[in-house]
Amino acid sequence: MDDKAIVRRKPEAPQIRLIRQAKQRVKLGLDFEGVTLESLAKDMPELKAGRIEEAVIVQLNQYFQQLGGSQPHPLYSLVMETAERPLLIYVMKLCRNNQIEAAKILGINRNTLRSKLRSHKLLPGESS
Repeated sequence: MDDKAIVRRKPEAPQIRLIRQAKQRVKLGLDFEGVTLESLAKDMPELKAGRIEEAVIVQLNQYFQQLGGSQPHPLYSLVMETAERPLLIYVMKLCRNNQIEAAKILGINRNTLRSKLRSHKLLPGESS
């Protein structure tokens, strides 16, 4: 092989990479300000003040406002991962760390609960 056959790229400087990534972001042009609790209440008649759904909507509005039109992260996994840890902590405290009772309250199998606790480093003896 001759030297021309092997082409190596120099690593990008962090600043150049950030600029390149910023240029690649697409402005979504979505109407996040038009998404309000009142507008959603038409589509979700079960939505009432003080419910979990309201808290999620308020947080999503804040998230999209902070993005300022930039491309969001994969939203489903972001919301689920963000909500799952405090949910597990709350239910485990509620059940005094009884995994069987916590699994019943959550409506999941105890092994599934253990797996989720392990992934969030919430099992006894694991640091958080």
